[in-house]
Amino acid sequence: MKRMKLVAARTEKCWTLEYEDMALVSFGGYGRLMKHTGQTHCHQGEYKEALDAFAKVIDPNDLSAKVAMPIRMHVGLLNVQTLAALKSPTRDMEQVITFWKAGLQGAITLQSQLWFEEACTVYEVMQGAWPSEPRIRELRGLVVHW
Repeated sequence: MKRMKLVAARTEKCWTLEYEDMALVSFGGYGRLMKHTGQTHCHQGEYKEALDAFAKVIDPNDLSAKVAMPIRMHVGLLNVQTLAALKSPTRDMEQVITFWKAGLQGAITLQSQLWFEEACTVYEVMQGAWPSEPRIRELRGLVVHW
């Protein structure tokens, strides 16, 4: 894992120094890199670092993409961003709900079974994290398959 973090950091440095303008050309290359970087941090329990990586490509305030990327990648990033926020020791329920709703809505709009199932799995984790929270229970009504 330590090697993966080092490779990710070096790759990001090269990308941002030498290929910054190619983010538009490669259509998601930097977004994909930040998704994998964030997932690596998540697997190591480094949730702040994971959220920081995701924030480089998705604005955590309005959830818009900061770089050009396919909508499917954007939705996938929202799902892993939700999971990182959910697993963080400083878990912010409002932030988790906001991220999750955007990921779920994106999956429904795309009619993506993969992202829909991932959002459903994250919802189950949310229920485990806040078992008696009415706001979490109310979200169940949003999970409607097309």
